[in-house]
Amino acid sequence: MIFGRLLIGAILVGIGGVLLASQLGYLPSGVMPWFLQFWPALLVLFGLALLANAMKNVVLGWLTALLAIGAIAFGGWWLAHNKAAAGTAHVARHALDRPPVEALTIRARTFGGRLSLAAAAAGGERDSVSRAGARSFEASVRGVSEKDAEHLWSVGGRTGEFVWPRRVLIPNTAPIGAELELRAPERTPLRLKTETILSGADLDLTRLRPESCDIAIMSGGVRLHVGASAPGKIMIRGALGAAEILLPSSGPVRVEFLSPLTARSLPDDFLEHVGGRGKAKIWIAEGKGRPLLIVVDGMFLYVKIKRAPQRAGG
Repeated sequence: MIFGRLLIGAILVGIGGVLLASQLGYLPSGVMPWFLQFWPALLVLFGLALLANAMKNVVLGWLTALLAIGAIAFGGWWLAHNKAAAGTAHVARHALDRPPVEALTIRARTFGGRLSLAAAAAGGERDSVSRAGARSFEASVRGVSEKDAEHLWSVGGRTGEFVWPRRVLIPNTAPIGAELELRAPERTPLRLKTETILSGADLDLTRLRPESCDIAIMSGGVRLHVGASAPGKIMIRGALGAAEILLPSSGPVRVEFLSPLTARSLPDDFLEHVGGRGKAKIWIAEGKGRPLLIVVDGMFLYVKIKRAPQRAGG
């Protein structure tokens, strides 16, 4: 009997069950970071499996597999009964008045978590704290430790730059399972660069003034909503991902698909442009206003572009 394979199967079943429960809302955020604290236990279990193979001990092999499933099940049970601790939010606010900040640059990466970006809530019936927060940039991180929630913030040339995560053990990754929520004042000029790895992202830029968007997707999904103040260019790149882009009801748009290994869904007013150079597939929508360029570069990407509904009488 190959106990190594048995153990791997048991671990995958256990982790998959916990992640499924998390996606269905039965567990709080922060499942994966909590499990990763005990990654040395996997070495112990694999060592027991190798010993069972060498000794041809069936009892030890089955015991190792049951220990793996039991440990993961206990972790899920513990998280379900400690939601308050696991869901703790680490919130940071940066005032945009002193020193004066007129634009923002955001660089964020998520791994197995979620990213949310939007304008701060508006309304006239807010208290003094809410009004102060409206002139601040706010970052909230859930599902990770206070240390992993740290970010970089700097101001230069009237531009504030936010970078998360601040530090990682493995380059080009992020704390696993983190949920990052960003809020900026309305009408703030914004340069955005994000990477979503096995993650989801909801980027609502309708009440902001995005100047550029560079979005990398690796086995994840992104929903991007832009309004009348759309950026001049949106870059979508990566592999094995999906992006949904909601555009204003009208306006000129040019979409370039640089790789043939992409799938697309476009509104009826987009027409394929014949005679483009190279292997790029080009689709164009006519209209009045500032033109928007969308470039899609990657393998096995699915991009769905939608138009916002026409307003009554428009």
